Amino acid sequence: MKSIGIGYRQRVFGRSDADADQPEAATVLGRLAQDGFLWPHKSSDRRRQNDLLREAGEFYLKTRTAAQKAMLVKPIASAGNLERAGGFDGSDGADPDYVERCRRAIQVNDDLRNAIYVRAGWQAVYAVDLTVWSDFSPREPDHLRKGLKAIRSFMDAS
Repeated sequence: MKSIGIGYRQRVFGRSDADADQPEAATVLGRLAQDGFLWPHKSSDRRRQNDLLREAGEFYLKTRTAAQKAMLVKPIASAGNLERAGGFDGSDGADPDYVERCRRAIQVNDDLRNAIYVRAGWQAVYAVDLTVWSDFSPREPDHLRKGLKAIRSFMDAS
């Protein structure tokens, strides 16, 4: 019996059994890589290039997620719990190591987004954000490719 997610990917995205069963088929970026869309050039290493750009997108998502968590470490009063503590990992947000980890996560995210902007322009930042962070299909695939290449350069330089 197939899982609901695999059946959904087959119906909505027209995936074969084998493609729908792959973990990367769960995201727009993964499906674009499966289709060879990230690196459309005909070459012998097309699959490898698609995988490298998909990994760049996953790196962006991981970096962006860590920064978002780090930015939300201050206490937030909610209707259900007015005494809520600060840290996303359950700490009170006062530990110096924790504060430094949060500062580093935000700095890496800022450096990465700046690298995309400098190397590929604001349209690439937008395209990467929309596709990787929000999981929408890109309207401008060239900007997405440029942004992912900029991320890959950032990863290689780090």
